[in-house]
Amino acid sequence: MGSEMCIRDRAWQQARSVLEMLGLLDGSGALTDLGRRCRRLPLHPRLARMLVAGRDTGRAGLAARLAVLLGGSVPLPSGMTDLHRQLALFQNSQVSAALNRELKPLLHGEKVETQAPRAGDVGALLLSAFPERLARRRPGKAPRFLLRNGRGAWLADDCEVADANWLVAASLDGD
Repeated sequence: MGSEMCIRDRAWQQARSVLEMLGLLDGSGALTDLGRRCRRLPLHPRLARMLVAGRDTGRAGLAARLAVLLGGSVPLPSGMTDLHRQLALFQNSQVSAALNRELKPLLHGEKVETQAPRAGDVGALLLSAFPERLARRRPGKAPRFLLRNGRGAWLADDCEVADANWLVAASLDGD
């Protein structure tokens, strides 16, 4: 029972640390104004934080599309790691109807921008949700990256973003 409590306490502290890093909790553990805005959204806290950032910067539609893609409720083709390219699925695939159904509750009353998403906008929104996962390419030929939190990450050589100098790792598999 003691080790179970210790694991639970560590998990709680880690979750609280993430919520503080995202600006959703203050140092005493109370919800911030931003935390209250995110609490109203039917999303994981990271994705809610990204949607609020999108609303605040006039990119609510882009943030909502990213939240749907990252939420995993609609199966997407495997092997595609570049979220900027995955956004094309909203217009160019058989899953577009399912993706757009998922968008409705996230965009309640929001004006949706119509311009094509720029990679910089995608990166900025992802950074709002995953600030510790900003990654800089390490010197050398292999697609190896150093994350902001000090950990390392790598991509397959044939990955479509393997040659990027900077990226935000929205998903990490632990290896």
